[in-house]
Amino acid sequence: MRLAFRYFIVCFLLVACAQVKSLEGGPRDESAPVPFGVVPKNGAVNFTGQAIAITFDEYVKLNNPNQTISIVPNDVKIRSELKDKTLMLYWTEPLRENTTYSIFFNKTIKDITEANDSILQYVFSTGPFIDSLEYSTFVIDAKDGKPKKNVVVGLFDHPDSLKPIYFGLTDANGKATLNYLKEGEYYVRAFDDASKKGQITKNDAVAFKDEVIVPEKGKVDSAAIKLFSPLSKPKIRTFQYIAPGAFVVGMNRSLENAVFSINDTIISQNNVKFYEKDSVLLFVRPQENASQKLLVQTDEWQDSTKLRITKTKTKVFSIHTEKPDYFSGKPIVLTIDDQISAVDTSKVTIQSVEDSLWIKNYTYEINGNEWLIQLPEFKGDRIKITIKSEAITASEGWKQEEFSKQFTKRLDKEFGVLDVKIHQYVEPIILELLYNNTVARRENVSGDKTIRFEQLEPGDYTFRIIVDSNQNGQWDTGNFEERLQPEEIHLYSKPTKVRANWDVEVELEPLEK
Repeated sequence: MRLAFRYFIVCFLLVACAQVKSLEGGPRDESAPVPFGVVPKNGAVNFTGQAIAITFDEYVKLNNPNQTISIVPNDVKIRSELKDKTLMLYWTEPLRENTTYSIFFNKTIKDITEANDSILQYVFSTGPFIDSLEYSTFVIDAKDGKPKKNVVVGLFDHPDSLKPIYFGLTDANGKATLNYLKEGEYYVRAFDDASKKGQITKNDAVAFKDEVIVPEKGKVDSAAIKLFSPLSKPKIRTFQYIAPGAFVVGMNRSLENAVFSINDTIISQNNVKFYEKDSVLLFVRPQENASQKLLVQTDEWQDSTKLRITKTKTKVFSIHTEKPDYFSGKPIVLTIDDQISAVDTSKVTIQSVEDSLWIKNYTYEINGNEWLIQLPEFKGDRIKITIKSEAITASEGWKQEEFSKQFTKRLDKEFGVLDVKIHQYVEPIILELLYNNTVARRENVSGDKTIRFEQLEPGDYTFRIIVDSNQNGQWDTGNFEERLQPEEIHLYSKPTKVRANWDVEVELEPLEK
């Protein structure tokens, strides 16, 4: 009898923070250059100058100061000049009145011999006091939920602004802390600053909050913002010929409504086999030594590419199979890299390994490039299939090489079953069952129901749920210009253990935001 038990999945988030060292105060850092003289001093108020001098305790060198020195608010362009042990910073633009400024040195200062460096911060105010408000938040990857390091988090004074007033960088835990902030309402955006322009560009990965935030002393916003890459233009990623008669095509878009043509000849849908939504196999027999032009198009987009096929020395194709085992009642699937036109069963033998008896009353069907063999019940659990050369007919002029392989019948009791109960998801979802961090099974789900996963290898499984808001059966990234967030992904990271001959029941409910 099958055993059963039931439990519930929970998730948690671990966070930590990092610190940026001030130019003055705190313990001496023996491994990096130390400033011992700053004019005007760190924390100066009523500042009206246009230059700062910082003297270090040793000779130093600068690491790309145009990129690694930044000021917030970023109203001026900092210029730098190193004279002996003194770093001069200056600018020509006017500063705002009654505003606190922070200058960051992101590993700008290195010593001459060991090249040790550090992250330093210098603060001054053009008014009578230093602003003391703070804001902290977290940035995670929209697709896998992992913390994002070295991402710029900025505060903006308008929802359409692209250049932040205040900004900081995330640490290894995805946390960014912005301090010395002025009272007011701001908009939070994060971006990877791929262009190094210090502002959001159309090619940047972006994260944003819709609502305004008001900084407070010691405030930490624990609701992470999700970084997503913009939708790139349609592009063919893979166009590969597999002899004798197939092409693999991969796209950075769903191909479900696409039309394919090679050398201006449209490929019939009967000659298209899907691997995933974005990758297909096209059954086409090309001319050798000819350039193959692929065009993929839908009503919304198109892309094309070319491939030259060289002459094949030996016209022999192979038979493939994914696994050396099969389930009772389910077919053994053999494939070739071409469409199968016929099978000569007189050149095929199937034999029971235990008693060497021939198995003749099997049935089969041909499905494109697949030959599906349905075996009857027989004594024993191992068979040997031998397929002589030229038993399978495909492209004219090509010969199939001989194939011989043993297969083992697997029993249901060797595997486990997962019954996954879905609750309270209003929108349709995509449920993904993960094994060893890869997708083992995927199901589209609408409404409260139980999804049964059978014949699972024993081991630990986790779950990922994609909230499929537009019901297109795939995860969709966001759009910053249109203020569209990426589709939500819920990660249920507590492992569910599957045991042989056990039924396990799991309930998944929406995670708290």
